[in-house]
Amino acid sequence: MYDCSINEKGFEHCGHCNKLPCQIYYATQDPSTANEEHIDGIKQRVKLLKEIMSI
Repeated sequence: MYDCSINEKGFEHCGHCNKLPCQIYYATQDPSTANEEHIDGIKQRVKLLKEIMSI
């Protein structure tokens, strides 16, 4: 995620990207979590990033 948002796209963080959440979010699932937990975690991270963007 860091390489994509910072190095490749030049953003401060991936919250600036219009493809949020992208495949990187879905592909980086912790194997100890259920798929539903993983999706919920993605939704929470996206929500936080959007909140940061509105400050």
